[in-house]
Amino acid sequence: FESLLKDFGSLEFRTAEKTIDEVAPTKETIIKTKPIVIKRKVFIAYDVILKHIIYSKDNFFEFKNKIGMEFYLDSKLIMYFEFMKKMEIFYAENDKMDEVDFYEIAKQLDVANDTTRYTEFANRIVNNVLIDRKDNDEFIQCLNTLLDCLKDLNDIRSYNKAISSKDDEDIKTFETIRKQNVKIMSKED
Repeated sequence: FESLLKDFGSLEFRTAEKTIDEVAPTKETIIKTKPIVIKRKVFIAYDVILKHIIYSKDNFFEFKNKIGMEFYLDSKLIMYFEFMKKMEIFYAENDKMDEVDFYEIAKQLDVANDTTRYTEFANRIVNNVLIDRKDNDEFIQCLNTLLDCLKDLNDIRSYNKAISSKDDEDIKTFETIRKQNVKIMSKED
């Protein structure tokens, strides 16, 4: 008994209705949630998209329809959405935007927030010569990057919700996602 107790922990005796002894676990199993990490490629994708939508109302609405206006992961991305919201208002009243209009939006945001960081941010976006605003494939690739990021984010949130939840529906939702993303390979592969 002492040897078993040493190897397996203490024994808990069941009440009279239950006849089988049960080994009590010595430590509770803890499953950690996954952190949400913003990859560098997300920031680059937002830079490219923002520069493209400065010059194209169509690109703005394509972004809005595919990604939405509420997708941000942490406070570092909020600046993009402050610009996007102002650009949405601008495009509701105008068909075209240029750099002067974009800088005006930055100045409005600077005044509202008592800072100069929006103008500095606008300078970085406008003066980024690596972004070719005429290359629509570049824009589409960046949209796809954000869509992939959204999918990953939703999967992580579902996983974290399932881990911390006692609700069977949350766990079933996670199980469905897991099955969709796990590829079973044969021994030959």
